[in-house]
Amino acid sequence: MLAISVELLHGTIRAGSPDDTVMAGGVPEGEWPPSPARLFSALVAADGTRDRCRVTTGEELRAIERAAPPRILATDELLDTILNSRFVVRDAAAAGMVQNYPARNAAAAEVRPGVKASPREPVVVYVWDELELSEQQLDALRRRAARVGYLGCADSPVRVTVATTSPRDDLPVWVPGATAGVSLPVPYDGFLDALDAAFDEWRSGRPMRRSWIPTQRARYALPARNDRSHAEEPESGTTLWFEFDRRVAAGRALLVNETLRSALLEHTDRLYDDGPAGRRAPWQLHGHAVPDGASPYQLARFFSLANVGHRHSDGAIHGAAVWLPPGMDPESLAAVRHAAGRVSELRAPGLHVSVSFRLGEGGKWSTRPSRWVGPARSWFAVTPVVAERGRRGGPTLADVRAWFTHAGFPEPVRAKVSPVPTRAGVPRLRPSEVHRAGKDRHPFYWIEIEFDDPVTGPVCVGRSRSLGMGLLAPVLGRDDGASPTVEERSKEVS
Repeated sequence: MLAISVELLHGTIRAGSPDDTVMAGGVPEGEWPPSPARLFSALVAADGTRDRCRVTTGEELRAIERAAPPRILATDELLDTILNSRFVVRDAAAAGMVQNYPARNAAAAEVRPGVKASPREPVVVYVWDELELSEQQLDALRRRAARVGYLGCADSPVRVTVATTSPRDDLPVWVPGATAGVSLPVPYDGFLDALDAAFDEWRSGRPMRRSWIPTQRARYALPARNDRSHAEEPESGTTLWFEFDRRVAAGRALLVNETLRSALLEHTDRLYDDGPAGRRAPWQLHGHAVPDGASPYQLARFFSLANVGHRHSDGAIHGAAVWLPPGMDPESLAAVRHAAGRVSELRAPGLHVSVSFRLGEGGKWSTRPSRWVGPARSWFAVTPVVAERGRRGGPTLADVRAWFTHAGFPEPVRAKVSPVPTRAGVPRLRPSEVHRAGKDRHPFYWIEIEFDDPVTGPVCVGRSRSLGMGLLAPVLGRDDGASPTVEERSKEVS
């Protein structure tokens, strides 16, 4: 066995996508985990090849390039930050010189922005299970590893170590050979010759581009979650949490939810190559091509996180969340998690916010998981519940209970239904802010319910629960209760 560990000394890495879609106007994307070819290239640069080798012979590199793609041990929880554009300083005089910046003219070329990734665990381990090296080859690799300063760019310093056993068994394992997942360049027999040929062209003064070097890829995925921090998916499903950089008006909840759904679908689709456009992401995200025997009603739910429940609440939206139903296969779940970390903004007519993927309890109270998960016995509607069917005189307790059982929750023992919000800060939405354009408009209500036993959320029920209508919040110590005027207009159903 050969195991090469890469420690990100600053906890971040700026590694551009090998596809380089930014050149064609695409959204900049980072590469995670760092590809085996990136590590191999760093080892090549550490001591050169052929007559340029100083402390090695280069034979150790031949052994790696001829081996099968390695397993990669790396977290799949990371935050991506799209960097601002930069300008290079040209070492030449030119007309139109900018006096404040020596050696830079007014038409200096813009450097395309990159992506900085911050993984939860700043360690990546590459493991070749069947590769056995001699002591001389191991010593040569260790000498090269000690001379590697960075992977991908100079502002992401790393420490590289070589061992014959894996130093980390608590990280998710990215396995090569999957049919879906993330596509990464890997070393191959002849890769070293291709790099040498490119270097010779460059030294001869001829132009050389990365895209001219032949590339071979392997598709990596997480077939199973085998570390302590990634336990089995809970029966209640998985929730991904996001926080915005600015507040959004309460009436745009549906717009936020639809835009988040589109963004997550787009980023998830990019991780897959096969399947028609718009149908490559897991069916739980888009609701199409539902497999036989699967419940078509247990789809992903996208909802906005608003500041509600307190007497000073204003109903503004501070974040959003995505609930993924239980039963998703580990590969699809890993792909969606990975895609969620790449959602950096939500942009639509009337909406433009930067998005941060939350990994903990810090930040704004209204976007903390504990605000929406409970557990609690009493819950109140933040967005109106769209009735599954209309009924003269409003819904009965049996109707309300059906909303919850259809969404996978226990039946409430008591319920109050109101045509207006029942708690402080909960916005009163117009029909156009509740229903999607062109869809049937069913009646909607704000409700308060109580269970026999505490229930864990997030709780979202009703006909439009996949787009965040019918989101409930638990009644916690910070909630101030309903106003008397609302109590008068509410009715307890039976």
